[in-house]
Amino acid sequence: MISLLIATATALLVKRTSMDCGNAPYCGVLVLERGDHAQPAVHGLWPEDGNYGNSQCVSPAHGVCAANDPTTFFDAVCQLSAAPLKLMAQLKAKGQSLATMANGLVKAGYPVYNRNAGNDQLELSVCAGSDGVWRLASTSKFDSLCGF
Repeated sequence: MISLLIATATALLVKRTSMDCGNAPYCGVLVLERGDHAQPAVHGLWPEDGNYGNSQCVSPAHGVCAANDPTTFFDAVCQLSAAPLKLMAQLKAKGQSLATMANGLVKAGYPVYNRNAGNDQLELSVCAGSDGVWRLASTSKFDSLCGF
């Protein structure tokens, strides 16, 4: 049963669609790179707006979104990414592929939204409420965790 769920989740990760924030004012993806780095690394937290979704974030400046100053925003990125990056590093040390890393994160309960094999990246879905606090959350939980 678990392997069927993981296989289904992995199949859903292949096609990237526009993200619907639901009642959450802000949503987006925390992008983690497997890459050619010694260790997996953060690429960024990207609010989904325009063609990518309906997040209310419209500022083109890096690190300015969800009523946060850049320092608070970047601190949130570090806090949200620490545990998933640790798991990815363990899997990378074993020579595991990006697909295996995605499966490992899903199995550990992380909301993997998309697997971008072309850029060797995993996208974890995140949302923020009117309090400006970003949270890892599957899109189905945006309303309950970040909505109003």
